[in-house]
Amino acid sequence: MTSYDTHIPTLKLLESNYFFGMKPDQVILIKQEKVACLDDNDARIALDPNDKYMIQNKPHGHSDVHSLLYNSGLLNKWFVTSFSITCNTLQVSCVTSNDKAWSCFWGPSCAS
Repeated sequence: MTSYDTHIPTLKLLESNYFFGMKPDQVILIKQEKVACLDDNDARIALDPNDKYMIQNKPHGHSDVHSLLYNSGLLNKWFVTSFSITCNTLQVSCVTSNDKAWSCFWGPSCAS
């Protein structure tokens, strides 16, 4: 998951390092949307200090991971092709239990 600020640099890093041994189609980047910033604990909208008519924004953060996975089509891809992958620090498993339900789990890898 990347942001508007990190998407291009991340892609360039992956490309310049030949995707660290993975095939390019094995790597999927999804970019976070931006949302309005809050200025204080009273939830006032943060305005740009240089233009009081512009609202400051920032990447949504990890709380939008579920909508990103859905809207990017990645969950549908996982739904169609039940899988489990493991890397050095993270394991992701998606299993379809019937034609309408799916479950995805991620957490520390159990691989040795």
